[in-house]
Amino acid sequence: MVHQKRFSPACERNKDVILEKLKLYTQAPGNLLEIGSGSGQHAAFFSSHLPHINWYPSDQPMYLESIQAYQQDTPNKNFKSPITFKVGHDNFPIIDFSYVFTANTFHIMSQQEVINSLSLLGLHLKSQSYVFVYGPFKKNKEFTSVSNKEFHRSLQVNNPNSGIKDFELIHKHMLEHSFNLVKDHDMPANNQFLVYLKH
Repeated sequence: MVHQKRFSPACERNKDVILEKLKLYTQAPGNLLEIGSGSGQHAAFFSSHLPHINWYPSDQPMYLESIQAYQQDTPNKNFKSPITFKVGHDNFPIIDFSYVFTANTFHIMSQQEVINSLSLLGLHLKSQSYVFVYGPFKKNKEFTSVSNKEFHRSLQVNNPNSGIKDFELIHKHMLEHSFNLVKDHDMPANNQFLVYLKH
């Protein structure tokens, strides 16, 4: 069966800088859950460069065909079949994950969906598990750039519940669920790469 690939220009632009950061924290073999895999480009690229990591992509049903298309064209056995997972609708995958990665998803979700996501991570991840969150955030309730402010407004035109979230909101709930902030990396294009470790 031939599946149709989607293509995300953002994934193509940010894959190298994200990989550079992932390599710092994924030296131990393990299973990684990607939340909101979208097109599947990240899963294909990162699994190719991190052969010791079993990469489990996940997303809503509408995206699975594209992810499967990238999987079919990627020879690495560590690129696992996509999992149907939407926060608030599907159960958290019953797999022993050492890592969770999500890119450019929190500004698409509502604030409550983000909070629910962090709660699930606290409930299902074991001690010494890493969580990586890539994307734009506000700091002290202020946008970090004019472009992020404009991006936020454009998101809310389509969905008033979406938009760039406050870093402090993420941090507060991660602390409540037994995660410590390891590093907040500044990234190109006014993005952040947040690294949390469960204690």
